[in-house]
Amino acid sequence: MNTSVVPGYPPRPARKFTEAELVQMKAQASSDPKLLAFFGFLNTYLENSENQLIQVMVHNGIWTSPPSPPSPVSSGDVEFGLLDYWLNNPGDNTVLKDLRKAWEFVVGSLPASQFNATNYQNLINAVGPGKPGIVASDGTLIGSAKMDALLDPGWLLAPGEYLYHLAMDSYFSPFPQDPPTITLTGASSSQVTIALTGDWGTGNYPTGPAAMVMQSIAALKPDYIIHLGDVYYTGLAAEEQSNLLGLWASGYAGKSLTLNSNHEMYDGGFGYFGTALANQIFSLQKQNSSQKPNSYFVLQYGNPKQSGGPWSIIGLDSAYWSTSPLVMVGSIQENSSSESGASAQPKFLQSLVTNGLSPKNAIVLTHHNPLSTDGSVMVTDLLGNNLWTQVTSALNGAPAAWYWGHIHNGIVYPNPTATGNSFYGRCVGHGAIPTGNAWGLAAAPPSQVQCYDNTPLPGVPLRVMNGFALLTITTTGQVTETFYQQDGKPATWVKPFTYQLG
Repeated sequence: MNTSVVPGYPPRPARKFTEAELVQMKAQASSDPKLLAFFGFLNTYLENSENQLIQVMVHNGIWTSPPSPPSPVSSGDVEFGLLDYWLNNPGDNTVLKDLRKAWEFVVGSLPASQFNATNYQNLINAVGPGKPGIVASDGTLIGSAKMDALLDPGWLLAPGEYLYHLAMDSYFSPFPQDPPTITLTGASSSQVTIALTGDWGTGNYPTGPAAMVMQSIAALKPDYIIHLGDVYYTGLAAEEQSNLLGLWASGYAGKSLTLNSNHEMYDGGFGYFGTALANQIFSLQKQNSSQKPNSYFVLQYGNPKQSGGPWSIIGLDSAYWSTSPLVMVGSIQENSSSESGASAQPKFLQSLVTNGLSPKNAIVLTHHNPLSTDGSVMVTDLLGNNLWTQVTSALNGAPAAWYWGHIHNGIVYPNPTATGNSFYGRCVGHGAIPTGNAWGLAAAPPSQVQCYDNTPLPGVPLRVMNGFALLTITTTGQVTETFYQQDGKPATWVKPFTYQLG
């Protein structure tokens, strides 16, 4: 592979594994049967991710035979679709050569790639530097521009950090277990407003929408701002500082919250817990000044004497305990772990129910999606990561509404969903990552997808508007949900919607 295909090098030095680290990682993995078994899942996941990319190429007419395209699979993620080929063909790219060496030594084998040189070149001809790129079924924009999937060299930082922290096993930030209960207060005595933005931590760069999105949020003067997670590329302390804290709206210290995510766990959560949550901006996320801030919490608003009590807005950490490859499927617990924190969040939810919470008076916030992008199934995997079942079992029912990010799109699902589950499901993962018009969502029936973000971004080919959502909650229990575009205008693809307590 020519290094010009992966332009330049990542924006900061990629992790370069020392011989001593590789030996330590290998020893740790060899002593842990669970981790050794997981490595097989990891390689299969990357093979399936490549398959996802191949299906996008077939759809866009740029896959040529031989070989014939493989049969589609339901697992894998297109954003890691080239890692297979690159690990097998690192060329003279020193970042990839070092990652290949570590992968072979620690994991024990490389994933098998189905690409040949011709089809790889077909892809580069469509998405390489100066090319328009292509769009995946979920709206993922595949190109070489900053933050586009695949060819932005910054994405090469993630697998190295992930492998290091995974193989070191215990090298993760501690998991605090003192979740705060926060009573919300609004500028108006009769309502409170909360802005939600997901996958916003891209930082400021040419044509990047993060700054505009935050300016548009601040112009609405919400009482609180909640980030649904993802600071890129790997949630390191410097990235948390520049891409999250450095662009946050002034005046919102003590009025903001942020969730954990897969990208922030690639660094073992150290940047998220040690830098982001340690900042005064997110001081709400701890019980008092002497305690460490938490990645899960409950916000309450409304009349406690009202039937069923006030609205409870529950933020959960769907990343820390996930055992899925590259933390791509969410989980709030780890059944096979003996650590006390592995079951802390279900116990927290159960305690809320014991103290009178009705699930129909709850709004859940997570980074990961409980519902598939096209709305057809609830998300789970073979490793026990099942966000929907975990949360609804602990709550004794489905919440009234659930907002998530992770999928870089804005999506509104019907209630009940195509799965038969009754709740208002919303994806708000279109905060800043460049996104195209999702042809897979356009093809989904109304029983699966009600509507999605498809407003073109003027002057930028393929891209659609980024945005955010605003919740207005009244003391009588009414919630009005409004989606906005990055320019601050109400979104044209979905009308404001109201639902009621209980």
